[in-house]
Amino acid sequence: MPTFTGPLGYSIIDLTFASDTLAPQITSWAVSELYTHSDHQAIVFEIKTARPTRPSTRQSYKWNARTLDTECLSVMMAGTAVPPGPAEEMATSLMAVISIACDASMTKRGRRRRRGAVYWWTSEIDDLRRSCLRARRLAQRAHGMPNEDACRASYASAGRLLRAAIKTSKRLCWNKLCDEVNEDVWGKPYETVMSRLRGPRVNSPSSPSLVRRIVAALFPRVPDEPALPPPLQAGAIVPAVTLEELRGACRRIKDHTAPGPDRVSNSANKIAIDTNSDIFLQVYTACLRTGVFPACWKRQRLVLLPKPGKPPEEPSSNRPLCMLDTAGKIL
Repeated sequence: MPTFTGPLGYSIIDLTFASDTLAPQITSWAVSELYTHSDHQAIVFEIKTARPTRPSTRQSYKWNARTLDTECLSVMMAGTAVPPGPAEEMATSLMAVISIACDASMTKRGRRRRRGAVYWWTSEIDDLRRSCLRARRLAQRAHGMPNEDACRASYASAGRLLRAAIKTSKRLCWNKLCDEVNEDVWGKPYETVMSRLRGPRVNSPSSPSLVRRIVAALFPRVPDEPALPPPLQAGAIVPAVTLEELRGACRRIKDHTAPGPDRVSNSANKIAIDTNSDIFLQVYTACLRTGVFPACWKRQRLVLLPKPGKPPEEPSSNRPLCMLDTAGKIL
Protein backbone atom coordinates (compact mmCIF):
# COMPACT_ATOMS: atom_id res chain seq x y z
CA MET A 1 0.00 0.00 0.00
CA PRO A 2 1.45 3.43 -0.88
CA THR A 3 2.55 5.63 2.01
CA PHE A 4 3.06 8.81 -0.06
CA THR A 5 0.61 10.35 -2.49
CA GLY A 6 1.56 13.40 -4.55
CA PRO A 7 0.43 15.24 -7.67
CA LEU A 8 2.73 13.14 -9.88
CA GLY A 9 1.82 9.75 -8.42
CA TYR A 10 2.46 7.66 -5.38
CA SER A 11 5.27 5.65 -3.84
CA ILE A 12 6.29 3.71 -0.75
CA ILE A 13 8.95 5.75 1.02
CA ASP A 14 7.97 5.58 4.72
CA LEU A 15 9.44 2.61 6.58
CA THR A 16 9.76 1.33 10.13
CA PHE A 17 13.18 0.14 11.23
CA ALA A 18 13.49 -2.41 14.03
CA SER A 19 16.24 -4.58 15.43
CA ASP A 20 16.26 -8.37 15.26
CA THR A 21 15.04 -8.68 18.84
CA LEU A 22 12.34 -6.01 18.49
CA ALA A 23 10.93 -7.06 15.11
CA PRO A 24 9.08 -10.17 16.38
CA GLN A 25 7.33 -8.03 19.01
CA ILE A 26 5.83 -5.58 16.48
CA THR A 27 2.21 -6.44 15.72
CA SER A 28 -0.65 -4.94 13.70
CA TRP A 29 1.67 -2.93 11.42
CA ALA A 30 -0.56 -1.06 8.96
CA VAL A 31 -0.78 2.12 6.93
CA SER A 32 -3.55 4.31 8.32
CA GLU A 33 -6.21 5.78 6.05
CA LEU A 34 -6.83 8.72 8.37
CA TYR A 35 -6.12 12.21 7.08
CA THR A 36 -2.85 13.52 8.54
CA HIS A 37 -2.70 17.00 6.94
CA SER A 38 0.29 15.77 4.94
CA ASP A 39 1.13 13.84 1.79
CA HIS A 40 2.48 11.05 3.99
CA GLN A 41 0.24 8.39 5.45
CA ALA A 42 0.65 7.49 9.11
CA ILE A 43 2.05 4.06 9.99
CA VAL A 44 0.43 2.53 13.06
CA PHE A 45 1.83 -0.45 14.95
CA GLU A 46 2.02 -1.93 18.42
CA ILE A 47 4.92 -3.37 20.40
CA LYS A 48 4.26 -6.25 22.77
CA THR A 49 6.09 -5.87 26.07
CA ALA A 50 8.05 -8.75 27.52
CA ARG A 51 5.93 -8.88 30.67
CA PRO A 52 2.69 -7.11 31.51
CA THR A 53 2.92 -4.17 33.83
CA ARG A 54 1.42 -4.76 37.24
CA PRO A 55 -0.78 -2.06 38.72
CA SER A 56 0.88 -0.39 41.65
CA THR A 57 -0.97 -0.72 44.94
CA ARG A 58 1.02 2.04 46.58
CA GLN A 59 -0.09 5.64 46.30
CA SER A 60 3.22 7.18 45.33
CA TYR A 61 1.99 10.74 44.95
CA LYS A 62 0.66 13.33 47.32
CA TRP A 63 -0.72 16.79 46.91
CA ASN A 64 1.37 19.85 47.60
CA ALA A 65 -0.54 21.69 50.32
CA ARG A 66 1.39 24.90 49.60
CA THR A 67 -0.30 25.13 46.18
CA LEU A 68 -3.80 24.82 47.64
CA ASP A 69 -6.28 27.07 45.84
CA THR A 70 -8.89 27.74 48.51
CA GLU A 71 -11.41 29.25 46.12
CA CYS A 72 -11.13 26.37 43.66
CA LEU A 73 -11.54 23.79 46.42
CA SER A 74 -14.60 25.59 47.73
CA VAL A 75 -16.17 25.71 44.27
CA MET A 76 -15.51 22.00 43.70
CA MET A 77 -17.05 21.04 47.05
CA ALA A 78 -20.04 23.42 46.89
CA GLY A 79 -22.16 21.47 44.43
CA THR A 80 -21.32 17.92 45.50
CA ALA A 81 -23.56 15.36 47.16
CA VAL A 82 -23.24 11.88 48.59
CA PRO A 83 -26.03 9.45 47.64
CA PRO A 84 -27.72 7.78 50.62
CA GLY A 85 -26.96 4.14 51.27
CA PRO A 86 -24.85 1.94 53.54
CA ALA A 87 -22.32 3.79 55.69
CA GLU A 88 -19.38 2.08 53.96
CA GLU A 89 -20.50 3.23 50.51
CA MET A 90 -21.27 6.75 51.71
CA ALA A 91 -17.81 7.11 53.26
CA THR A 92 -16.16 5.84 50.07
CA SER A 93 -18.18 8.29 47.98
CA LEU A 94 -17.26 11.13 50.30
CA MET A 95 -13.53 10.42 50.00
CA ALA A 96 -13.84 10.17 46.21
CA VAL A 97 -15.45 13.62 46.13
CA ILE A 98 -12.67 15.09 48.27
CA SER A 99 -9.98 13.49 46.08
CA ILE A 100 -11.50 14.99 42.93
CA ALA A 101 -11.60 18.42 44.58
CA CYS A 102 -7.95 18.09 45.67
CA ASP A 103 -6.92 17.14 42.13
CA ALA A 104 -8.50 20.33 40.84
CA SER A 105 -7.17 22.66 43.53
CA MET A 106 -3.63 21.36 44.24
CA THR A 107 -0.67 20.15 42.25
CA LYS A 108 0.97 16.78 42.75
CA ARG A 109 4.24 16.75 44.61
CA GLY A 110 7.04 14.86 42.89
CA ARG A 111 9.91 12.97 44.41
CA ARG A 112 12.30 15.90 44.07
CA ARG A 113 11.77 18.62 46.64
CA ARG A 114 12.15 22.12 45.32
CA ARG A 115 14.11 24.49 47.47
CA GLY A 116 12.22 27.52 48.66
CA ALA A 117 13.43 31.09 48.82
CA VAL A 118 15.37 32.19 51.89
CA TYR A 119 13.72 34.50 54.37
CA TRP A 120 15.71 37.58 53.27
CA TRP A 121 14.96 37.23 49.53
CA THR A 122 13.04 40.11 47.96
CA SER A 123 11.83 41.08 44.51
CA GLU A 124 14.51 43.80 44.35
CA ILE A 125 17.25 41.22 44.92
CA ASP A 126 15.66 39.01 42.28
CA ASP A 127 15.85 41.82 39.70
CA LEU A 128 19.43 42.68 40.65
CA ARG A 129 20.48 39.04 40.39
CA ARG A 130 18.90 38.77 36.94
CA SER A 131 20.77 41.91 35.83
CA CYS A 132 24.03 40.59 37.31
CA LEU A 133 23.71 37.29 35.44
CA ARG A 134 23.01 39.13 32.19
CA ALA A 135 26.06 41.35 32.72
CA ARG A 136 28.19 38.27 33.37
CA ARG A 137 27.07 36.63 30.14
CA LEU A 138 27.85 39.80 28.18
CA ALA A 139 31.29 40.05 29.81
CA GLN A 140 32.09 36.45 28.94
CA ARG A 141 31.00 36.87 25.32
CA ALA A 142 32.98 40.10 24.96
CA HIS A 143 36.31 38.35 25.60
CA GLY A 144 38.86 39.60 23.07
CA MET A 145 36.51 42.29 21.69
CA PRO A 146 36.93 46.09 21.88
CA ASN A 147 34.14 46.47 24.46
CA GLU A 148 35.58 43.86 26.83
CA ASP A 149 36.66 46.39 29.48
CA ALA A 150 33.29 48.15 29.47
CA CYS A 151 31.40 44.86 29.85
CA ARG A 152 33.66 43.75 32.70
CA ALA A 153 33.15 47.08 34.47
CA SER A 154 29.39 46.75 34.06
CA TYR A 155 29.51 43.23 35.49
CA ALA A 156 31.55 44.38 38.49
CA SER A 157 29.12 47.23 39.17
CA ALA A 158 26.12 44.89 38.99
CA GLY A 159 27.82 42.48 41.39
CA ARG A 160 28.48 45.24 43.92
CA LEU A 161 24.86 46.37 43.80
CA LEU A 162 23.64 42.80 44.31
CA ARG A 163 25.94 42.16 47.28
CA ALA A 164 24.96 45.44 48.91
CA ALA A 165 21.24 44.68 48.52
CA ILE A 166 21.68 41.20 50.00
CA LYS A 167 23.64 42.55 52.97
CA THR A 168 21.04 45.21 53.68
CA SER A 169 18.13 42.79 53.38
CA LYS A 170 19.79 40.27 55.69
CA ARG A 171 20.34 42.91 58.36
CA LEU A 172 16.79 44.23 58.22
CA CYS A 173 15.16 40.79 58.13
CA TRP A 174 17.30 39.53 60.99
CA ASN A 175 16.25 42.45 63.18
CA LYS A 176 12.63 41.76 62.24
CA LEU A 177 12.97 38.09 63.17
CA CYS A 178 14.46 39.02 66.54
CA ASP A 179 11.50 41.28 67.23
CA GLU A 180 8.97 38.58 66.23
CA VAL A 181 10.44 36.00 68.62
CA ASN A 182 8.88 37.74 71.62
CA GLU A 183 5.47 37.84 69.92
CA ASP A 184 5.25 34.31 68.43
CA VAL A 185 7.69 31.68 69.69
CA TRP A 186 6.66 29.09 67.08
CA GLY A 187 6.34 31.48 64.15
CA LYS A 188 8.67 32.46 61.35
CA PRO A 189 11.84 32.69 63.53
CA TYR A 190 11.35 29.13 64.77
CA GLU A 191 10.80 27.81 61.22
CA THR A 192 13.89 29.65 59.98
CA VAL A 193 16.15 28.26 62.68
CA MET A 194 14.82 24.70 62.38
CA SER A 195 15.33 24.73 58.61
CA ARG A 196 19.05 25.39 59.15
CA LEU A 197 19.60 22.60 61.67
CA ARG A 198 21.17 19.47 60.28
CA GLY A 199 21.84 16.23 62.09
CA PRO A 200 22.45 12.55 61.47
CA ARG A 201 19.48 10.98 59.74
CA VAL A 202 18.47 7.50 60.83
CA ASN A 203 16.91 5.41 58.09
CA SER A 204 13.87 3.25 58.74
CA PRO A 205 14.34 -0.53 58.51
CA SER A 206 14.19 -1.65 54.89
CA SER A 207 14.50 -5.44 55.15
CA PRO A 208 11.06 -6.99 54.43
CA SER A 209 11.57 -9.80 56.93
CA LEU A 210 12.68 -7.37 59.65
CA VAL A 211 9.74 -5.06 58.97
CA ARG A 212 7.29 -7.98 59.17
CA ARG A 213 8.82 -9.11 62.46
CA ILE A 214 8.65 -5.57 63.90
CA VAL A 215 5.03 -5.13 62.85
CA ALA A 216 4.08 -8.53 64.25
CA ALA A 217 5.67 -7.66 67.60
CA LEU A 218 4.34 -4.09 67.88
CA PHE A 219 0.85 -4.88 66.54
CA PRO A 220 -0.30 -8.29 67.86
CA ARG A 221 -3.20 -9.87 66.03
CA VAL A 222 -6.58 -10.09 67.70
CA PRO A 223 -9.43 -12.50 66.90
CA ASP A 224 -11.33 -11.44 63.79
CA GLU A 225 -14.64 -11.17 65.58
CA PRO A 226 -16.88 -8.23 64.74
CA ALA A 227 -17.48 -5.81 67.58
CA LEU A 228 -21.23 -5.47 67.84
CA PRO A 229 -22.60 -2.09 68.92
CA PRO A 230 -24.34 -1.98 72.28
CA PRO A 231 -28.08 -2.64 72.06
CA LEU A 232 -30.23 0.45 72.11
CA GLN A 233 -33.14 0.87 74.43
CA ALA A 234 -36.62 0.45 73.07
CA GLY A 235 -37.55 3.50 71.04
CA ALA A 236 -34.13 5.14 71.43
CA ILE A 237 -32.76 6.96 68.39
CA VAL A 238 -29.19 8.08 67.95
CA PRO A 239 -29.34 11.86 67.50
CA ALA A 240 -27.95 13.38 64.34
CA VAL A 241 -24.54 15.02 64.40
CA THR A 242 -24.92 18.77 64.78
CA LEU A 243 -22.94 21.46 63.03
CA GLU A 244 -21.52 22.66 66.34
CA GLU A 245 -20.20 19.18 67.13
CA LEU A 246 -18.61 18.91 63.69
CA ARG A 247 -16.91 22.29 63.98
CA GLY A 248 -15.72 21.49 67.49
CA ALA A 249 -14.07 18.30 66.23
CA CYS A 250 -12.43 20.24 63.38
CA ARG A 251 -10.94 22.77 65.77
CA ARG A 252 -9.10 19.97 67.58
CA ILE A 253 -7.39 18.92 64.33
CA LYS A 254 -4.06 20.67 63.78
CA ASP A 255 -3.34 22.12 60.35
CA HIS A 256 0.24 20.96 59.80
CA THR A 257 0.17 17.34 60.96
CA ALA A 258 1.01 14.54 58.55
CA PRO A 259 -1.92 13.22 56.47
CA GLY A 260 -3.10 9.64 56.36
CA PRO A 261 -3.15 7.18 53.46
CA ASP A 262 -5.53 9.41 51.47
CA ARG A 263 -2.83 12.18 51.43
CA VAL A 264 -5.50 14.88 51.97
CA SER A 265 -4.11 17.64 54.19
CA ASN A 266 -5.96 18.78 57.27
CA SER A 267 -6.39 22.28 55.88
CA ALA A 268 -8.10 20.90 52.77
CA ASN A 269 -10.47 18.82 54.92
CA LYS A 270 -11.38 21.86 57.01
CA ILE A 271 -12.12 23.95 53.92
CA ALA A 272 -14.28 21.14 52.52
CA ILE A 273 -16.23 20.92 55.78
CA ASP A 274 -16.74 24.69 55.97
CA THR A 275 -17.94 24.76 52.35
CA ASN A 276 -20.27 21.76 52.33
CA SER A 277 -20.84 20.52 55.87
CA ASP A 278 -24.12 18.78 54.99
CA ILE A 279 -22.47 15.80 53.29
CA PHE A 280 -20.15 15.29 56.25
CA LEU A 281 -23.04 15.49 58.72
CA GLN A 282 -24.97 13.01 56.59
CA VAL A 283 -22.11 10.48 56.46
CA TYR A 284 -21.15 10.80 60.13
CA THR A 285 -24.77 10.45 61.28
CA ALA A 286 -25.23 7.32 59.17
CA CYS A 287 -22.05 5.80 60.67
CA LEU A 288 -23.16 6.46 64.25
CA ARG A 289 -26.72 5.25 63.77
CA THR A 290 -25.66 1.99 62.12
CA GLY A 291 -22.68 1.43 64.43
CA VAL A 292 -20.23 1.19 61.50
CA PHE A 293 -16.73 2.61 61.34
CA PRO A 294 -15.87 2.57 57.60
CA ALA A 295 -13.02 0.31 56.58
CA CYS A 296 -11.45 3.05 54.42
CA TRP A 297 -10.79 5.06 57.60
CA LYS A 298 -9.25 2.11 59.45
CA ARG A 299 -6.23 1.98 57.14
CA GLN A 300 -3.06 3.51 58.58
CA ARG A 301 0.18 4.73 57.11
CA LEU A 302 2.93 3.25 59.28
CA VAL A 303 6.29 4.95 59.77
CA LEU A 304 8.96 3.29 61.91
CA LEU A 305 11.40 5.64 63.66
CA PRO A 306 14.48 3.86 65.06
CA LYS A 307 15.34 4.83 68.63
CA PRO A 308 18.91 6.10 69.00
CA GLY A 309 21.33 3.82 70.79
CA LYS A 310 19.11 0.74 70.53
CA PRO A 311 19.92 -2.52 68.71
CA PRO A 312 18.34 -2.26 65.23
CA GLU A 313 17.29 -5.93 65.13
CA GLU A 314 14.99 -5.62 68.16
CA PRO A 315 11.33 -4.69 67.45
CA SER A 316 11.20 -2.54 70.59
CA SER A 317 13.98 -0.36 69.17
CA ASN A 318 11.50 1.30 66.79
CA ARG A 319 8.87 3.90 67.57
CA PRO A 320 5.78 3.39 65.37
CA LEU A 321 3.82 6.33 64.00
CA CYS A 322 0.42 5.51 62.52
CA MET A 323 -1.12 8.23 60.36
CA LEU A 324 -4.91 8.06 59.95
CA ASP A 325 -7.18 9.85 57.53
CA THR A 326 -8.42 13.15 58.92
CA ALA A 327 -12.03 12.36 58.05
CA GLY A 328 -11.82 9.27 60.24
CA LYS A 329 -10.23 11.24 63.07
CA ILE A 330 -13.12 13.69 63.03
CA LEU A 331 -15.63 10.83 63.26
